Amino acid sequence: MTDYVNRRFPNYITAIQSLMETNADFREVCANYEEICTWLAEHPPTAGQNSKEYDDAREQSRDLENEILTLLEEHHVTIK
Repeated sequence: MTDYVNRRFPNYITAIQSLMETNADFREVCANYEEICTWLAEHPPTAGQNSKEYDDAREQSRDLENEILTLLEEHHVTIK
């Protein structure tokens, strides 16, 4: 369930696993991130076309990445 999260934050894998076990907020943010990354992988932008839906999804994924990092930092997780 954390494939995309682990790929995005490879230096935090141990910390991610720990927070997944103990923090419901973190699990929810990670689940949302996994969902949006899956959607992005399944709906690549068409060459030469702007896709508002795709752009919105990319922005949402960046927001979730920032939220994940914030939660890691709030819990005083250090890079392993």
